[in-house]
Amino acid sequence: TPVQDVRLYPLDSKTAAIGVSGGVITNSLSSSSLAFPAGALATTQQVRVTYLPNDGLPGGFPDGSVPMGFSSFQPEGVVFPQGKEVLWTVAYTGTLPVGTDTLCYWWDGKEERWRDPVPGKVVRLADGSKALQASVPHFSAYGHALPGVAGQRPGQDGDPIVGEANLLVAREAVAE
Repeated sequence: TPVQDVRLYPLDSKTAAIGVSGGVITNSLSSSSLAFPAGALATTQQVRVTYLPNDGLPGGFPDGSVPMGFSSFQPEGVVFPQGKEVLWTVAYTGTLPVGTDTLCYWWDGKEERWRDPVPGKVVRLADGSKALQASVPHFSAYGHALPGVAGQRPGQDGDPIVGEANLLVAREAVAE
């Protein structure tokens, strides 16, 4: 019986206990981290952050944009109080300039689709490197999308908005 090819991906994950006072967890390659503010969790939880390659995405982003960074956070479904969202930082070596807005979609496993993006941004870290950052309101798999859809705004009922300046930068980045 013919069998379809199977693609395996090495999981780069790390698990740590995070309590009510907050904390930071970084995966083993230091390419993806989560910073928990005090009060984000009501009890101590074992938290896992897993960085995956972009070709490991379970499906395309709804706006057709290009993925730039992808991580999975567990336990799945943990929701953070408003104002206590967790800051996700993922390494970025692309050409988008610091300050560029991005969209950060989350994977809805029940509906098997990317949903409701939160705003993200290209930032400069203290060590001088660039990264992608977004405040995530709950745990799931998240992916940063290359900006490129004019007339849509991040975080509004799944209808992202990207300014014309970011659209131009995104077109240049894709052309390279």
